[in-house]
Amino acid sequence: EDFYLRQNREIFETVCSMFNFSETIDPVTVLDKMKQLGVYDENTSYDYIRQLMVITPTAANVGEYINIVKDKSLLRRVAETAGAVTALVQEGTATAQEALEAAEQRIYAIRQGRGAQGLEHISSILLGVYDRLNELAASDQAVPGLSTGLPNLDSAIAGLNNSDLLILAARPGMGKTSFALNVL
Repeated sequence: EDFYLRQNREIFETVCSMFNFSETIDPVTVLDKMKQLGVYDENTSYDYIRQLMVITPTAANVGEYINIVKDKSLLRRVAETAGAVTALVQEGTATAQEALEAAEQRIYAIRQGRGAQGLEHISSILLGVYDRLNELAASDQAVPGLSTGLPNLDSAIAGLNNSDLLILAARPGMGKTSFALNVL
């Protein structure tokens, strides 16, 4: 979804699927795989991949290329959001407060790296929680989460879990850093 051109998205998805199955990735195999997947365009795919190879000097800078794609995608999302907020204001059906809240929610959604779908239904969240609780109940471990190596601490905090935010606080010189470094 970060790609502006459909062709780039299709090429990327093809290369990713080939990588996941440990297939050889080169222009010939990518084009063949695109034909198999039905995304090969007889008129443009070959020329476009050849053009990409010519204008891409080296794969060593792939991290920078990824940053460029992400930055341009973010700019497009901001522009789309600005357009949607402008349309909402020009419709005149919302109050100023409602328009401001809608703008804040959409910008916040962009900042969080997700679409502006809105809130998630409680049922989907509860299913995830129940699955995690069943997984913890089925495990043979005395501590539901990852053990810290300190039995008394494990029983107090139920081990370290993915969603935990643990804050270690004490006066200076009390060994906070040493303690944190010694937790398994």
